[in-house]
Amino acid sequence: MLAIPLLAVLAGVIGNSRRLCIKTSWNVPAILWTCIVADSGTGKTPAIEFASRSLYRLYKRAIREHRDAVASFNAKLA
Repeated sequence: MLAIPLLAVLAGVIGNSRRLCIKTSWNVPAILWTCIVADSGTGKTPAIEFASRSLYRLYKRAIREHRDAVASFNAKLA
């Protein structure tokens, strides 16, 4: 239950920044199509939330740092 969401999150983080070059004329991005199929109540949602928790924390920190940098820039500009 945990490996599939982790692989999907990691592939999303890599995004289009890296590509696998199979041949000189063929590049493949790090895209994974994943799916968890299980009965209701088997813990799919907690596994997905656990796998993406660190990513959300990093995202929130990046947004906060960007907001602070913009405010600092605007203060210096004024």
